[in-house]
Amino acid sequence: MGMFDTFLPSSPVACPRCKRELGDFQSKDGACLLLTYKQGDSVRDPAVPDPEPGSIQDLMDWERGREQLPVEFEMHTICQNCEAWVEARGRTADGIWIETVDVRAGDLGGGSKTPVARRKKAKPRKRAPARKKAAAKSRKKRSSAR
Repeated sequence: MGMFDTFLPSSPVACPRCKRELGDFQSKDGACLLLTYKQGDSVRDPAVPDPEPGSIQDLMDWERGREQLPVEFEMHTICQNCEAWVEARGRTADGIWIETVDVRAGDLGGGSKTPVARRKKAKPRKRAPARKKAAAKSRKKRSSAR
């Protein structure tokens, strides 16, 4: 599965299928450090000073700037009401998420439009007629050989 980041929109985003309000989104386009981005907020708190070089906090922030978002990023969620896979794009300015655009319902991976929980069990396949005849002959030969 891997790590991802969580995105909390500042205003409600509606599901394109059922129009219910969606919760948070997830994405792998950010730092993938299990950070939570709130729309309109900076990830780094400017009141917190930079850590001392070599400190544990410095090692945790081993790659400066990695938590800054790209200019545009993809994110997704699953609607809790209709179970639709919902994708959206976020846009940033100066590394701060400012808007959510292009909200659309897509497929649940693998091209299926039916959520996994709702899929019907597959019916057992019927044997092809030629295979049925061959199996019947085989059984007949075995029973007559006894």
